Amino acid sequence: MDPHSLTWVDSIILGIVQGLTEFLPVSSDGHLVLARHLLNYQKEILVFDVLLHMGTLGSLFFVFYKDTLNLISDFRLLIKDFFKSPIKAILNPKHKFLLFVLITTFVTGIVGLVFEKAITELFTSMAAAGLGFACTSVFLFWGAFQSSGQKRVTEMKWSFPILIGLAQALALLPGASRSGSTIALALVLSVHKNEAGRYSFIVAIPIIALASLYQMRHLFSGEHEALNIMTIGVVTAFIIGIFAIRLLLWMLERQKLLPFAIYTGLLAVFCLVYASIY
Repeated sequence: MDPHSLTWVDSIILGIVQGLTEFLPVSSDGHLVLARHLLNYQKEILVFDVLLHMGTLGSLFFVFYKDTLNLISDFRLLIKDFFKSPIKAILNPKHKFLLFVLITTFVTGIVGLVFEKAITELFTSMAAAGLGFACTSVFLFWGAFQSSGQKRVTEMKWSFPILIGLAQALALLPGASRSGSTIALALVLSVHKNEAGRYSFIVAIPIIALASLYQMRHLFSGEHEALNIMTIGVVTAFIIGIFAIRLLLWMLERQKLLPFAIYTGLLAVFCLVYASIY
């Protein structure tokens, strides 16, 4: 069956999928691959994906606007202190959280740039999504059975943001969850559950923003059909994304990652079976 053009129903469905799965630890990219196959929509995939991610980026800004403003303020102070004394600026405890965010973003960004071509080619593969879902399930099972840690992010060693950056880079693969891998790893490293969730969401802001800006070149590389219909999906992703962030924070508070681990495990089986049949 030939792929059809985007309809407003498709746009809303994909917006809901993006809004829910970008923040719940189940992988938005994997679900978008699955949803596109089921809807038989394979046109202008990258353009619509960029727009949908911009919608959920707006969700992050909405929920974490105070943290975002604080980070911007801290960044200005860091630059000012750095020009006075680089060593003192880096070692200053008040800049540690911001520096962790920058390191995590840098590590993820480098991995993404190095493997960009290989990753892009996987975004229509159900088999790749199945393997990604399997990785997510393993991470979530690992994190679900950890006892609640008590450490704050700023109490962690400098290896912490590097490890989180690598875990976040895993989510560049379809089916691998960014929030799932970063939150689970933080829990394994004894970070408090609330801190793990907050850090995971905050480090998502720069990486999603930079990735969206980088991919926006495709928006200006010719005319695109159905941009008005895509806008419906973007708004839907923004609204549903706010709900999903608050839901995951609520579930983290009650240490309920196991349902997501089981769900992504079942999805992995489904995608791999689907790929073997079709």
